[in-house]
Amino acid sequence: MSIGPSERRLLAQGGIFGALAFVAGVLLVFPILLAAGGLLGAQTRALPLVMAAFGYMVLHAWPVLYGFPPAMLALAVVPAGLLTAVGYVTARRTAALETPGRYRGAAVVVGYLPVTAIAFAYVLVRPRLSAAGGDGAVTTLATLDPGFVVASVGYTGILFPVIFGGLGGFVAERRD
Repeated sequence: MSIGPSERRLLAQGGIFGALAFVAGVLLVFPILLAAGGLLGAQTRALPLVMAAFGYMVLHAWPVLYGFPPAMLALAVVPAGLLTAVGYVTARRTAALETPGRYRGAAVVVGYLPVTAIAFAYVLVRPRLSAAGGDGAVTTLATLDPGFVVASVGYTGILFPVIFGGLGGFVAERRD
């Protein structure tokens, strides 16, 4: 079975919209972290991109899985809303395909998963900086259980985009 030009277009658009959704989510989370009074303290100011990426990944309902404060669960609407929207757009832009809308919307996983994996690696391995300056030494969170890493990347990069991107695609198909 070969992939035709229509399917390639679907995967390309899903990849682009999925990656853009992740980046947009990180950019949306940064002001939320700052408004929360430096939710993560001095780290937010010293490593804003790292903390925004980490904050966005936490919003994928990690509180349910890993015991973060339950108040964070309400903020899961940020990634869920973004993924539903890009799933909707992807499904609408590829409406000529015979593929069901939910599958076309779930194609955002093609871009969301690699960006999630890169962001997770960036959060785990980064130069050591502090609010007062840093020495640039590399620190890692190598003590993390590999199961935790796989579950976190899978939950954030696969489960969320498939469910919510698929929901957006389903809605797009129903609106046609």
